[in-house]
Amino acid sequence: MTTLERLSITIAIIIVVILAAASGGIFIGQRLEKQKSLKAAITAFENSHEVENEVEALTPYQRCLAVGGVPDQCKIFLRGLDKTAKGE
Repeated sequence: MTTLERLSITIAIIIVVILAAASGGIFIGQRLEKQKSLKAAITAFENSHEVENEVEALTPYQRCLAVGGVPDQCKIFLRGLDKTAKGE
C-alpha cells in the first residue's frame, strides 16, 4: 500500500467519523428539543386549569373588563345580553 492510498483511507475514515458524530449530535439535539417542548406543553396544560378556575370565579362584568372592555360598554353589553336571555 502506498502512502497516497493510506492517506486517502485515513481521510475517508476521518470524514466518516465526523459525519457520524454530526448526525448523532443532530439526533440528540432533536430529542432534547422534543423533551423541552413536551415539558412546556405539560406545564401549559397544568396552568390552564388554574386560569380556568380563576375565570369561572369572575362575574360576567369582571370577565368583560378582563378582556379589555370599558366599564360603561360592559354594562351596556351585559344589559343587552340580559334582555336577550329573557326574550325581550
